[in-house]
Amino acid sequence: MKKNLFFAMMAICVMASCSKDSDVAGGSDNDQEAAIQLSVTSQNARATTKGIGMVGGQTTETNVWNGETVNIYAIEKHFPTGTTTYDTYSYQLTNDGVSTTVNGDLLLINNEPAIAPTATVEPMNQSKLDWKDNITRYFPRTKAYDFFGYHIDDASTGDPEIIEVASKDSAIAVPFIIDGSQDLMVAKAVLTDAQKALLTDPADPGKAYSAYTARKGVQPNMTFNHLLTQLNFNVYAGNEGGENVFIKEIRVKSKNTGKLLVVYNPSVTDYIQWEETTEKLILQEEAQPASSTANLVMLNNGITWYTTSAEVYNNIQNVPETKPADVSKFGKYYPVWDDAEGATQKATVVGAGLLVSPAGTDYYEVEFDVVQYYDIDGNKIPFTQSTYSYPTQKINPPTEGESKGLFLAGYAYNINLTVWGLQKIDITAELTAWKDGGSIPIDPDNEF
Repeated sequence: MKKNLFFAMMAICVMASCSKDSDVAGGSDNDQEAAIQLSVTSQNARATTKGIGMVGGQTTETNVWNGETVNIYAIEKHFPTGTTTYDTYSYQLTNDGVSTTVNGDLLLINNEPAIAPTATVEPMNQSKLDWKDNITRYFPRTKAYDFFGYHIDDASTGDPEIIEVASKDSAIAVPFIIDGSQDLMVAKAVLTDAQKALLTDPADPGKAYSAYTARKGVQPNMTFNHLLTQLNFNVYAGNEGGENVFIKEIRVKSKNTGKLLVVYNPSVTDYIQWEETTEKLILQEEAQPASSTANLVMLNNGITWYTTSAEVYNNIQNVPETKPADVSKFGKYYPVWDDAEGATQKATVVGAGLLVSPAGTDYYEVEFDVVQYYDIDGNKIPFTQSTYSYPTQKINPPTEGESKGLFLAGYAYNINLTVWGLQKIDITAELTAWKDGGSIPIDPDNEF
């Protein structure tokens, strides 16, 4: 199932005034403040300086916020049509050369960070957001606004800018470079059916979101959509000898540079403008314990690899002639063989998952390195054969499931590696939630 993250934003208070003028609502109680509270559905926010990995999980219980930071825009709408002022005028800022930045008069909230709570699961996955600076925001009395949000982790490489996305159309975008550890998401507040029922006047929807709608209990609800594809890696043993093979590193070739559209017109459906730049993104693992500066670290962090005769000679005590009972110092990720399980061996999950650009109908190029110190009988093998790299294995889209024939944004796929020690490695991929999928058999036809 595809999982989205929701923010319910309650627009913070109406500015107090002695004036009795009508607000955008044309309602009464003009002097009564309408509280704005930022709240989010499903996740806890992590404020770190390092890529924190994917946001949310694949089940109701795990699809929660964990202290992540999101940035918020509130941009003026035209009343009573409900048309976003930005839709009408923003392209002039770019096409007429007036400015390369957004006109501050249009913005109530300008790229301001908010923090989701940590370790909380509430009814309907609702969680309150707090402004990072702890300063309350207020609605002006006579204007309505569209609300946008985005999450970019530490992938941003510059300030927001206006870019052209179509003829006489533009958007606010943030440049980025991903390394496989950052989850990119965007959101725009849309009225729910329950909120529409509270806005009884036909003109009311055009007033959302404003002091007027806030007093009616209607606040911005934001659904955050995942824009990248999640690849999860599992390793299986094809036979008893497979449990001697350690996964050393996994790399996936992916586009990694682009611009994230964070404020945009309704016609926009592609929220990332990708450049053709590609990079081999390296699978990482969760730091143990996680720190404020590194929630993800390189795969097999803390493991020393002995892959040449000289290294073994200098560290002979680390690689004994026969296989010891405890092999944890040789690597973290290896399959476990159980004779009773036969062909239904259990998977060993490798790393924390890799976030890559959606490939659509194309394939992913996957490379992986393995290390093997012992043969099936537990005897040390020649170290000239201990390390092997499988370059450019083509992983095609699944042939079954909801995303049949496609690698899509917001979907998670299992890439399953089956190893047979000193023999061959087969790869299959199956699609998992975020949405259900199928499986992909791939045989690299390589041998040690």
